[in-house]
Amino acid sequence: MNVDLMRTIDRRVGVPLAFLLTLARRTAGLLRRPAPQMPKKILFVELSEMGSTILADPAMRKAKEKFAADLYFVIFQKNRASLDLIGTIDPARTFTIREDSLLNLTVDTVRFLFWVRRQRIDTVIDLELFSRFTALLTGLSGAVNRVGFYNFYN
Repeated sequence: MNVDLMRTIDRRVGVPLAFLLTLARRTAGLLRRPAPQMPKKILFVELSEMGSTILADPAMRKAKEKFAADLYFVIFQKNRASLDLIGTIDPARTFTIREDSLLNLTVDTVRFLFWVRRQRIDTVIDLELFSRFTALLTGLSGAVNRVGFYNFYN
């Protein structure tokens, strides 16, 4: 898929989905999350920007050092090489989402949601600045600690 189509889908579908998810969480009383806990398994979400993945490397190394946590990462397939290049994340703890077609994107997103729950990730750090898609992934991850840019209306 081309970048313009991905942005259009993110805006037209992501905004209402993020709004509905926020509304559902508040209505169901899920806004009262458990108290934050010390991270043991940290997932970094950076799908589309190869350079940002490289720039985030010192933060990932610091998190691993400070918390002695297992690090995980989710990234688009086309950017996987940048993650492999820095070598901070074990390839077995990396989830790759194919973005070459809407069908593959959808299938891999559903697979990711099962994968992230199976891993019992307790902390998610969303490194994407303007993506509602990653905000949705973060919100649906099941993690107690969630950090990132999550406004659905921007």
